[in-house]
Amino acid sequence: MAFLVMLERTLGQFAWVGSVSPHLFTFGVMGLIIPAMLIRIVLPQAFPSNYAIWIQLAVACWYLCFVTIGWRYVPFLLLPRVDGKEH
Repeated sequence: MAFLVMLERTLGQFAWVGSVSPHLFTFGVMGLIIPAMLIRIVLPQAFPSNYAIWIQLAVACWYLCFVTIGWRYVPFLLLPRVDGKEH
């Protein structure tokens, strides 16, 4: 989604006011991380007898969140710099 906003700006089809792209990125990241937070907070309160399962499920969600973010960003971080300098 953020890519499409940047593409529209580059092509000059639509001029967004402010910093829309970072906000769209933040919204997407929140969509990945909030489920892990909800599992850690809500479900243990509702079903405390399964506390160990909820913790394991929250850990799995956090792991999935960070793997997804890493999978998306590591290729960009490993590209050569545009100014030609060393990292």
